[in-house]
Amino acid sequence: MTSSTTWTSTNIGCGTISTPTLRESVVLFDLDGVLIAARPWHREALRQALREQGLDITPAQEAEWEGLPTRVKLANLGLGADISKAVADEKQRLTLRLLHANARPLPNVLETLKRLRLEGKRIGICSNAMRATVYAAMWRTGIAKYIDLVLSNEEARVPKPDPCIYLMALSCIKERAENVVAVEDNEKGVRAARGAGIRVVQVSDPSEVAYWRLLEEEVAQRLDPRGGSRETV
Repeated sequence: MTSSTTWTSTNIGCGTISTPTLRESVVLFDLDGVLIAARPWHREALRQALREQGLDITPAQEAEWEGLPTRVKLANLGLGADISKAVADEKQRLTLRLLHANARPLPNVLETLKRLRLEGKRIGICSNAMRATVYAAMWRTGIAKYIDLVLSNEEARVPKPDPCIYLMALSCIKERAENVVAVEDNEKGVRAARGAGIRVVQVSDPSEVAYWRLLEEEVAQRLDPRGGSRETV
């Protein structure tokens, strides 16, 4: 198996220390649940938009469809075209309002992106969210200056868990899958990246985003400040 880590030597006084660095040249991040904690806002916006039409969504449906685009969720609910459009438009309006009211820069995310940029890595976002949501989140959280590529559900023909968006990313950046690592928070995203042949690091939420998590398992465990481990797929 090819190592995901290289080691950089630095001269310190009379000695030399070696520090691990990421082998892959490109890092692709999901947005919601990875770079921004927006999942509760999406859920609340959809619930409210549905309630305005006298409709609702169950907690079980929310959990099962987590990470899917709104249009897919509405299709799963069996709504007609006119109602679906009304709900989707209102949900998007409410999502942007919640995002602007609540989104803030996350120090650990900014630190991770800054280190990747200093190492010359290219950074992208591959999200099932709407394009306007992705860009609003980027600017509100201060990460826009680090991002080289943005793909939303408006660019990808088929949403995650289909690998379409990751295959499109590989085409856009003209890079092979073995030179790319993806960061995802749920199984739909993991399946999408794996389907494109990309190594995946899975986090539970944005608080777990850190440079050391991108490194191979044994190195990452040694660098984990909590003494734990993380999942790599």
